[in-house]
Amino acid sequence: MSKKATEFQRKAMSWMYRGKEIFKPLNTGWIDENVACVREWVANIFFYRKGDTTIMVDAGY
Repeated sequence: MSKKATEFQRKAMSWMYRGKEIFKPLNTGWIDENVACVREWVANIFFYRKGDTTIMVDAGY
């Protein structure tokens, strides 16, 4: 996602969903021993790891 598109989304989503607190991305880091979160501007990507298998989940809106 480009920085310009991200800035537009941040402003538009903030205005449209003001007070609803539904767009609060988590910061990059480990949530627990199997789940990690990567934040890029206003979006999150989650990684679930079990043994040698990793699954990526895009939490887009």
